[in-house]
Amino acid sequence: MKLNLKQEDFKFITIGFIPTLFIMYVVYLLAYLFWWIPFVVAFLLIAYAIGVTLEPNVYVGWLQIKVYLKKHLTNRK
Repeated sequence: MKLNLKQEDFKFITIGFIPTLFIMYVVYLLAYLFWWIPFVVAFLLIAYAIGVTLEPNVYVGWLQIKVYLKKHLTNRK
């Protein structure tokens, strides 16, 4: 397969090369500066999921402890 490249084609390549390098650098810089955002988002979602899952069990356990303590602390003679 023979490519028929002309001088004009190289002109278009060089014209597009500089902005592409700049855009790639900006994307790299943003990724470098804001690398922590996915971890924060993932942490919040995982923490919410675990909290929603455990909350009923913790609440029931807390009520059982409260009833147990109330029962044993008020019936002292």
